[in-house]
Amino acid sequence: MLSQQLANPPHNRFPIGVQVFEPADIHRLNAALGWLGLDSPDDARLELDGIAANQQSHPAVLEARWLLCAREKNWCEALVVARRELAEAPKLASGWLHQAYALELFNKNCSHLQGALVGFWHANEFTGSAGTNPGFLRQ
Repeated sequence: MLSQQLANPPHNRFPIGVQVFEPADIHRLNAALGWLGLDSPDDARLELDGIAANQQSHPAVLEARWLLCAREKNWCEALVVARRELAEAPKLASGWLHQAYALELFNKNCSHLQGALVGFWHANEFTGSAGTNPGFLRQ
């Protein structure tokens, strides 16, 4: 299944070290993707929230969260999740693609919230190349 491939990649699939999922977490990830396929984002969110806390930053979980945000057309949250993807795995293309797509739709639909998001980035003092304040928010 897709979630197993994402969660437990073949050797060297991810250019960074990632933890292997426990069977219960793989089951929840599979269930979340299934609920998304059945157009039930609330159930998908419950499954994702049930994944162990130490796995919440795993690229597979973040990708599923981004898919959930995209399904709900919550581009502001999708952008935040994409930034987390980049912070956790900057060499994976999916985070960059998710950020670009969310940013495009964020600018079209959520630009009135830009000031609040600037405040969020500054308040949380994101650091590091993948966690710095993105260029579109610099004032």
